[in-house]
Amino acid sequence: IAVDARSKMIMLIKMLTISGLALWAASGVVGAEEMPVVSVVSKTVQITEGQQMTWDFKLTKPAPADNLVVTVNLTEDTDPTPGDVKYNVPGSKGIAKFELTHKPDGTIQAAQVTLVGGVTEAVMMSEVIADGKAEGPESATWTLVDGKGYKADMKQNKIMFTLIDP
Repeated sequence: IAVDARSKMIMLIKMLTISGLALWAASGVVGAEEMPVVSVVSKTVQITEGQQMTWDFKLTKPAPADNLVVTVNLTEDTDPTPGDVKYNVPGSKGIAKFELTHKPDGTIQAAQVTLVGGVTEAVMMSEVIADGKAEGPESATWTLVDGKGYKADMKQNKIMFTLIDP
């Protein structure tokens, strides 16, 4: 079968395009593998006011040298108004910064937790404030979500706390 120069050129362009797409796809996969996978769990799930709770973060690879900001959404809360917990108190390790974000109505939306560069584990301590009010149990669920420079471990991305009166 005779193939003219134009047909050869079209075939070459198709091959390069297919090869280029394969290379592009492969580079995307490699990039995803280089990102750390982050998990969060807690050993303390029921906390009496005045006590501390822990947030244990683990990474499959060290956090980048310039730190890593992870987002933990407040996905369920019986009392989403701020003020009943002090976050990132003394005893925390590997946490550079903690910041709450709020919805337009002032309730808590999420937390931005900055993990120190180079860590593969970090612990954030938070203190439940004893307010002296009889409120009954208050529960909250925080969910770690994918973000810039990391992936959330979907098997260990939720922590549920129940705050109880003394």
